[in-house]
Amino acid sequence: MLPSGRSVRVRPASTLKRGVLDVPDDVGEAGWWRGSARLGDAFGSTLVAGHVDGIDVGLGAFAELLEVRPGQRVRLRSRTLEQPFLIRSRRLLPREATSGATYLYSVRGPRRLTLVTCAPPYLPDRGGYQRLAVVTAVPDGPPDTEGRS
Repeated sequence: MLPSGRSVRVRPASTLKRGVLDVPDDVGEAGWWRGSARLGDAFGSTLVAGHVDGIDVGLGAFAELLEVRPGQRVRLRSRTLEQPFLIRSRRLLPREATSGATYLYSVRGPRRLTLVTCAPPYLPDRGGYQRLAVVTAVPDGPPDTEGRS
């Protein structure tokens, strides 16, 4: 659940050639990279990415990430667990700066949630969006199984 309260379905995602994450086509959904940490892990980054928009459908759920602020909360749910996270930062990075940026998805290091979407400017002659919005959040409580089936 995003800070606005909007729920976004998250599907498992793999990588395509050249290491690009295979984000679901539906702008109302996001992809969890299978190689990143799982909900409930004690350490590492859980990487979830979604489209900012779509040509025929307008803004996507992750467009909200372009305006989030530190201190806002997000909630991640699986079939068996739920955990709140507190947003610590939002960075706009050049698209190329993320290749090899293992902190985005590493299963090592402190526990965190990393949310990623495309960010302006959009330059069709240069391949589309030129930046990525990278939102980092830290646990705001332990994973909870209460109320989950």
